[in-house]
Amino acid sequence: MLEKLCDQTVELAALDETRRLYRDRLRWRQQRVDEGYDKPQSLWEDTEALVKTEQQALQGQRERLARTYGGERWAELKRVLEH
Repeated sequence: MLEKLCDQTVELAALDETRRLYRDRLRWRQQRVDEGYDKPQSLWEDTEALVKTEQQALQGQRERLARTYGGERWAELKRVLEH
């Protein structure tokens, strides 16, 4: 169980870094749209990627929280947190 938590911590750190990258890229893309270099449609791909990583991070945080505080019933707590 401890190994699983450590793995999740590493995963969450990687997701945080990915989220920062996508946020920065989205800001850069928005600036390019504002300046007329890119079309507004170009924002969709970066926005979808950011939303996907946000969802992955949230899922990881829910599981970590459930495993940390749920004891033997962590899976049940995880299901509750997901709804």
